[in-house]
Amino acid sequence: SWVTQSVGVGLQAVFFSDANNGTAVGYPGAILRTTDGGSTWTPQSSGTSYFLWDVCFIDAEVGTTVGVDFMPPTRQGIILKTTNGGTTWVTQRDTSNGLFGVSFSDVYNGITVGWGDDYSGIILKTTNGGTTFLPPVLLSVSNGSVNQSINPMFNWSSVPYATNYRFQLSTDSTFQ
Repeated sequence: SWVTQSVGVGLQAVFFSDANNGTAVGYPGAILRTTDGGSTWTPQSSGTSYFLWDVCFIDAEVGTTVGVDFMPPTRQGIILKTTNGGTTWVTQRDTSNGLFGVSFSDVYNGITVGWGDDYSGIILKTTNGGTTFLPPVLLSVSNGSVNQSINPMFNWSSVPYATNYRFQLSTDSTFQ
C-alpha cells in the first residue's frame, strides 16, 4: 500500500539508484534524499530557487538534476551535479535553455532536453560527465525518423529545415 508523506515542497521527479538510495526534486530548488528506500527523506541544499524538473543518478553518489527559472524575463535553465550523494550540489551550467529532462548512460555520457530561446525543443549532450554540454547533431534516415545508437557515444548530424523531431527506440537500425 502507498503511504502519504508530507514534505512541504512541490516535487516533480524521483530517481532511485538502488533499492535504498533515492532523490526527489521539485520547487523551489527542492531536493530530498532517502537512504532507507523512501521511509524517511532528508532535505538537501541545491543553492537555487529554480524549478528542478528531473534527476538522474549513475550510482548512489553521482547524480545530475536539471531545471528552469520560470520567472520572467529570464526563463533560464540550470544543470546541477553531485559526486557525494547530494551533500553538495555544484552548478555545472547556467543556460538560456529551460531544461526538463536528464539521462546518463554512464558517468561520462548524458543528455538533457528542454526548450531553446524561442521555445523550440533543444537537446544538450555531454561526453565528459557534464564539464561541457553541447547540442548534438541530428541524423535523418529514409523514413524521416531519427536514427540514434545509444552505445555509449552519441553520433548525430543536422537535418536542414527540420522543426520537429520524433524519437523511437528499436533494437535494430531499421526500427522494425
